[in-house]
Amino acid sequence: MALEIRKNTLRRKAGTVSLSAKQSIDTRLNLPDYCGDIRRILRCSVETGISSAFIKGDKIGATGGIILRLIYVNDEDKIDCFETQLDLDVSTESKNLPDNALLLASAKTDYVNCRAMSQRSVSVSGSVTVNFSLLSDSEAEFISGCDSMGVQLKKTSFKARNYVCQGVKNFDLSETVSLESNYPDIGKVIFTDAYCTVDSKKTVTGKMLIKGEMVCTVVYCSEKGDNKLCNITHKMPISQIIDLAGLQEKTESNLKLKISRLIVNPKADSSGQKRLFEIAAKLTAFAECSEIKEFEGVLDCYSTDYEAEHKCESFELCVPMLEIKENKTLSKAYELQKGIKEICHIRAEETETKLQFEKDKAKVIFNSLLTIIYLNEKGVPSYAEKSFDCELQYKVAEGEMFGGEAEGKVKNITWNITDKNTVSVSAEIIFEGEICRKSKIKLCTDIALNENAAKKESDCALVLYYPQKGEDLWSIAKKYNTTIKMLEEENELKNGDAVEGKMLIIAR
Repeated sequence: MALEIRKNTLRRKAGTVSLSAKQSIDTRLNLPDYCGDIRRILRCSVETGISSAFIKGDKIGATGGIILRLIYVNDEDKIDCFETQLDLDVSTESKNLPDNALLLASAKTDYVNCRAMSQRSVSVSGSVTVNFSLLSDSEAEFISGCDSMGVQLKKTSFKARNYVCQGVKNFDLSETVSLESNYPDIGKVIFTDAYCTVDSKKTVTGKMLIKGEMVCTVVYCSEKGDNKLCNITHKMPISQIIDLAGLQEKTESNLKLKISRLIVNPKADSSGQKRLFEIAAKLTAFAECSEIKEFEGVLDCYSTDYEAEHKCESFELCVPMLEIKENKTLSKAYELQKGIKEICHIRAEETETKLQFEKDKAKVIFNSLLTIIYLNEKGVPSYAEKSFDCELQYKVAEGEMFGGEAEGKVKNITWNITDKNTVSVSAEIIFEGEICRKSKIKLCTDIALNENAAKKESDCALVLYYPQKGEDLWSIAKKYNTTIKMLEEENELKNGDAVEGKMLIIAR
């Protein structure tokens, strides 16, 4: 007689393989003739963009570009800027990479140092890191039922996140933007920045349709060189379709849009005036689709007819508990050295968001760096860096395991000079993420019976048994090779009745 076992399948994250590769920067910038002499360096920045990432055998790598931008005060006490571009080409190796994994890559600046070697030359050293994440999932089977050959099952029901599919799509956006008539001609680009928003996402069978926009900000100094920094914001529409095999219409989905590379170049219009910006960006859309599903599994098993062996595996379960979706207005006052005549520009950089758990609290910790270009009380361009951080707290159950992720984005920075030395800065921080309750469960994944080793009937027809502390009907039935149903019938018990301290009649 064949053993008929029914099984359930849980699709879960197999894990994330995280790797990184560094590229050092060691170069010398020689100013071209159209740039003024260096009187004082305000800031040297590094913007790293990834054009493509790849996996070849055991090798993982990325290529792209590194923009070095030097912002300084020239010999006429005006804000000046020079930028150049270096190639990005990094790779690393790792054995036993997961098959069919999705590759995500992101870049960050470790540090950058610059030193004026002369009025026309600057030495720049630094380092950038490209972080690689390989995402994969796997299917795990466990027993859900078996009604043959005297097999008894200790069943349990539980909810878990069942991953359906995930996918990545890389795409380009490009547009030429013309300045409005009230803006001066373009001199030099000081800063570029961009972020993405998702306005809508729609799932149909096998596909996700997304609509949103990329908001690009360009800060430039005018061709007149009058210390007036101009700020333009341009929105570029996003409309994409991501192929996701296995996706159904009502499947829960999580979508992230990331800007891998941003290039902004000033151009002359048909009249020869620099009044155009060419904006080109490479973006990555990552979609992860799942469902919260109720499963039935088996914690323990045995057979009343045959000697049996079973295998168990530990499963980590994840169930969403709280969606993080909150807008917070953050305001802080900063004192700047040598007084403030005018704020030229304030920008948030190096944003980082962490999710931490402490006892009965989940903390979303947001950190950012404000870079401030201003004219001091004497009208001389100056530069300052200030921390811009905040924290959200959510209550969770103490003693349980939690996980999740959170991200904070800075929007709409405004400022106000409150006195000759102080500026008040306000911004909207958009938080998105999820807190999950995590748990572990040990489930039976297989059972094997030895049909040549049938269990012998007991010589004793009846046993009177007094359960010990911690014993339940399952452990007693397994010990005496009977069933819970028979114990309940013989002792007039109902499912869930406590048995400790009672005398049980066990028919053999």
